[in-house]
Amino acid sequence: MERVPEIDGLRALAALSVFAHHVFAFHAIVRVTGAAWIGVDLFFVISGYLITTILLGMRDASHYFKTFYMRRTLRIFPPYYAFFLLCFGLALIFEHWDSYHLSPKLWWAFALYGTSLTVVQHWYGAAASQLPDPVRSIAVTWSLSIENYFIFSGHQQYAS
Repeated sequence: MERVPEIDGLRALAALSVFAHHVFAFHAIVRVTGAAWIGVDLFFVISGYLITTILLGMRDASHYFKTFYMRRTLRIFPPYYAFFLLCFGLALIFEHWDSYHLSPKLWWAFALYGTSLTVVQHWYGAAASQLPDPVRSIAVTWSLSIENYFIFSGHQQYAS
């Protein structure tokens, strides 16, 4: 698939929306307009479009889904696990020097790339809110987990 410059523009708008929400966080405006999720929703729409386009373009190839998933894994897992190890290392340091206590369930969810499945569990919110500030950024990985879940479940549905 060739690069589509308009999608880069949409990505920039989505990134700016998320950035503005986290940096400026005008809570009254967000509450009234519901604007907090515009950037995240836009990222999901863009990802859905790109993934669907790639899969449709490969559908006549043998083992198209396996090929797609291997390419995706090789592209996403190395930076994901480097980020995971950095955050986990920082969490260990904070546990040793500060009052933070590791939540094994939470860190297993991050390690197994499954936060989209655990974010709805009753313990998740409390465990994630206890993360030290420098480590809290790992919580954003739920969106990658959700994408993976929907790609895999969508393939399973249409494969039969």
